Amino acid sequence: MQATVERHQLDRVRGLAKQLCGIHLDGSKDYLIRRRLNELMVDEKIDNLQDLLALAEAPYNRKIRERMVDALTTHETLFFRDKSPFDALTQHIIPKLYREAVGRPRLRIWSAACSTGQEPYSLAIACLESLPERSRWDIRIDASDVSVGTVEAAKRGRFQNFELSRGLSPQQQSRYFRREGNDYRIVDEVRGMVNFQVNNLLTSTPPGHDYDVIMCRNVAIYFTPADRRRIYQKMASALRPQGSLFLGCSEVPTNVSDLFKTVPLGRATSYQRIG
Repeated sequence: MQATVERHQLDRVRGLAKQLCGIHLDGSKDYLIRRRLNELMVDEKIDNLQDLLALAEAPYNRKIRERMVDALTTHETLFFRDKSPFDALTQHIIPKLYREAVGRPRLRIWSAACSTGQEPYSLAIACLESLPERSRWDIRIDASDVSVGTVEAAKRGRFQNFELSRGLSPQQQSRYFRREGNDYRIVDEVRGMVNFQVNNLLTSTPPGHDYDVIMCRNVAIYFTPADRRRIYQKMASALRPQGSLFLGCSEVPTNVSDLFKTVPLGRATSYQRIG
């Protein structure tokens, strides 16, 4: 009987996760669900999963729903994670845009599922370090995540020392961060280059359009094949013709040959919009 009750509760959690942020949590994720929600229940002083679900399903309790989304989504990230897409940007995409620019060169990037900000800040640093005639460029970097908590953390731009050591050289740490207490805050020059917002990849409109680059790495794996297809369609429509989508290094999209063609850029694989 107890096992049946728990299965029913976990099914309700899966339903909420699908409803709130679109992710698909199959039975293999039951341990993850229990562990992460147990931490949330201890923090919120909630006695059991049934009480947590009752609060989350109540229409007035937005805070608990936001915290559940934060708990159930994965936020593993680091600066310049898998450096090859950043090299593709600086060594292939930016030089091509500069050569082909008529008047002021422009660059539009969307970091989808940006977590706590390391990826979009890495993109901003890469631009600062590689753009020829930096002052001439019209640059916009949009960054989004489904979790309200992680977007707020990303906006603050504060990191611990161990986070800086994961991906940044000592020179980059010194140049782009300032110590504040026990943390390090990213400098305003970099912070001002990134526009953060909460965005659900399935249900929200992309934050912009005519992107040259979209980073959507290590997130599509959490969706069903049908939902992945919808996400890729949305991203193709948000890219400019021949704009590039970068996925996680282990992600290989299927059923997208009408949307993208595979184009190697150095060591990175890009998916270039067709049309």
